[in-house]
Amino acid sequence: MQNICDSVGAGLFISTYYTRPERTRSFLFIHDMIPERIGYDLRDPMWQQKHDAIRHAAAFAANSKHTLSDLWALFPETRGKPAGVTYPGVSPELSPSSPDEQQAFHERFVGPYLSGRPYFLFVSDHWPYKNANLLYQSLGSLPRSMLDSVGLLLTQKELLERFRSLPGLSVHAQWLSDADLRLAYGSAIALIYPSLYEGFGLPALEAMACGCPVVCTNRTSLPEVVGDAALITHPFDHNILRNNLLSLQKPDVPQEFRRRGLERATHFSWDKMASELAGLVTNCVTTTDGR
Repeated sequence: MQNICDSVGAGLFISTYYTRPERTRSFLFIHDMIPERIGYDLRDPMWQQKHDAIRHAAAFAANSKHTLSDLWALFPETRGKPAGVTYPGVSPELSPSSPDEQQAFHERFVGPYLSGRPYFLFVSDHWPYKNANLLYQSLGSLPRSMLDSVGLLLTQKELLERFRSLPGLSVHAQWLSDADLRLAYGSAIALIYPSLYEGFGLPALEAMACGCPVVCTNRTSLPEVVGDAALITHPFDHNILRNNLLSLQKPDVPQEFRRRGLERATHFSWDKMASELAGLVTNCVTTTDGR
């Protein structure tokens, strides 16, 4: 990497992950501090490389105020260096689906895999901090009559058997392409996102952009993403999430949060992020060079 910087005469290397040249100054984009906050083995070479890149960096950008706050707390020496926040955007392809598209998705996917039922969507992997256990407890506490009439769509198969143990619930797990994910968001009752920690929380933004109501916790960066456009649950109280799920059965509730989410999503774009990142890089060069 240093050879590449030397060959093009680079004075600053912009690292979007945990890489750096040997001598050239670097501007490091920080996505999250999950390994440090939730107890990963920091002796792993990947996290050692991350920490080395942090120590070498001349300036930083973070994808949320919370991520930047965590960086400063865990690496106090970074506080004196230029830093700023620039939020990710959402792909233009992730947009509300038409009634015809939803009908076709229902016939092709929801009918065969979820018994044609209205469904909740859980876009996540099986990592404990994603808090699938809260959703499991909440669904398990719902009236049996409701479980007999709703479905749950998972995007990771590791959780499938556990949720299938809930009597009456129709459950399906499948990796989704971006095109099918858009349709899955647009047809769902809501995205359930009870995460304990996020650097940003892109699924919540994607769901809002597709007109899908969001239920999430008020932890870490999620309030920065959803504002007042989501139903908020407590990360350790399944009764609150249960009440959220029940409230979504009233037609006016999903309609209101669908409207709020679509408006909220307009505040995030990749063009805006690129412009802000360019400004942060320019500020870094000006500040560190004294020009």
